[in-house]
Amino acid sequence: MAPRRRQRLLVLAIACVASAACSQPDAGGLDVCGLLASSDASAVLAGRASAGHPEHLGSQPFEVDRCRWSVGDRALALLASRAPDGDAAAARSAFEDVRAAARKGGTEVVDVPGLGDAAWWESDRLANQLHVLAGATSLTFTTRGPTSASPPRELLAAARGAIDRVVAARSPRTARE
Repeated sequence: MAPRRRQRLLVLAIACVASAACSQPDAGGLDVCGLLASSDASAVLAGRASAGHPEHLGSQPFEVDRCRWSVGDRALALLASRAPDGDAAAARSAFEDVRAAARKGGTEVVDVPGLGDAAWWESDRLANQLHVLAGATSLTFTTRGPTSASPPRELLAAARGAIDRVVAARSPRTARE
């Protein structure tokens, strides 16, 4: 092989390897920080919330991402877990397993009707969590604060907005887009 051709092939091979190493797999096409409007995060935290800070937590067996917002010493975290291939049955099973584990651990689980496909609330001295299932996506909103028998209305409103964005993200694009 001619030296010039060998050099081109080497450059091409290095470019391919570099491209593969630098590319990141599709994390399900869901921008977790984009699921909450900044006004929703600010309403939940009762102040002007910071920009969301995203973090990819894993890909097996579910795509799991988290976003955090804060105001002073108050924080809101949103954990999104997406079932592979949009498998809503797998997402529901995992969602119910988390709920059963919470109950088994002594946590009081309170149903939240009319929110997503299923929703429940837990509140103790460590954290308040709203768990919502929307198709193949499970959302967990976590805040700290005094225990509460039910989620605050600001958190419910934020969750409804996030559910709408999850549904929009999984809907096929229309011809106008």
